[in-house]
This record gives sequence, C-alpha cells and structure tokens, in this order.
Amino acid sequence: MGEKSGHDKYVWLHHGIEETVVPNAFMDYAGQSGKKAVCICGPKLAGLSGSQDSLPEISMEQLLLDERYVEYGILIEKETLREAGGINRRLHAKQEYELALRVAEKQTIYVIYCAEHADKKADQQDYIRSDGIHTVGQKEDPDTGFCTDAYVAGRYYPLLKELGLAEPVLEGLLAECALQNESGRAQRFLEDMISHSSEYQR
Repeated sequence: MGEKSGHDKYVWLHHGIEETVVPNAFMDYAGQSGKKAVCICGPKLAGLSGSQDSLPEISMEQLLLDERYVEYGILIEKETLREAGGINRRLHAKQEYELALRVAEKQTIYVIYCAEHADKKADQQDYIRSDGIHTVGQKEDPDTGFCTDAYVAGRYYPLLKELGLAEPVLEGLLAECALQNESGRAQRFLEDMISHSSEYQR
C-alpha cells in the first residue's frame, strides 16, 4: 500500500471539534519539512507578524504561558496524536491547548498565522473569543475553562515553579475560583489538581 496523502495523515482539532477535512492553507504549511504539529494562531498575538509563510517553532514554556498560540486549534499528524495519548476527553474545554502542551513535551511544535480560513470556521460556529491578554475562548460554560486551567497548572506546576511563575498563576486561579458558580468547590478542585489527588489522576 502506498503512503497516505497529506490530508489523510492529519487531523485539525479546534474548539473541541475534530476534523479531518483540513484547509489547504494549513496543509501547505504543515507539509513543509514534514511538520508533525502546527498551532494555528490569529493576528492578535503580540510579537507575531501577519506573514503566514514561516512563523517560528515555539517552546513548551511559550505555549504554557500563552494559549493564544492555539486560538484556531492545532493541526497534528494522526500518528503524533496517538503517540501523545490522544485527546483528553475528560476536559470539556481547551482540549487543543492541553494536547499541544503534551505534544510540545516531546516534539518540535510550530506556529502558523492563518486566520483567513479559521475566521470563516469561527463565524460558522458562532465562537466568542476572549479579549483577555493570554486567553481565547468559545461559547461555553466558564467553569469548564477553569477546570482545564487548574489541571494544566497542576500538571506543569514544577515547570511553573522553575520559571518563577507558580505563585502568580495560583493567585490568578484562586481569584478565578471566586467567579465560578460554586467557588468553594472550584477551590477544592484546584487544590486537587495541584496536589495530584485521585481526581487529578482521573
């Protein structure tokens, strides 16, 4: 049997939607040098130009600190997705962000500015983007986004400590707890994630 075509090898995960029909603009970029994973961002991301030809690879640290790199999702080889452990369906928001972090632990990950096709998709799905500096969002329960943020903080807490960011990240999440529907429960959930309790393992 021959090799799979480019489109057959990749999946595009965005806003929790998994698609194998990938815009050609994304595939053209991913096909260069056989990129295994490409984050797709929009023009609001500071420090990135509007060129869609050659944006840089990004580090795990950069991705951890700015989820806007996956504002329009992640294009990933199916085999790389399998090796990374697949999509974490226990999370109900920001699945592509959490996946990108896991991939970045082991693979070089690239970023592409390509809003033209993604904007159309966003309009069709009626997504609402956050105006926060380091966050993007969709029309979803804000509690679910908090749960993913808490899980990510727990998973990468040692790295956050190494970067000197553990304290401000925790302060931000504790402030976010007060905004949740059940603030006490949210705080307990955060504590479970940081302590790697059985809930974290689940």
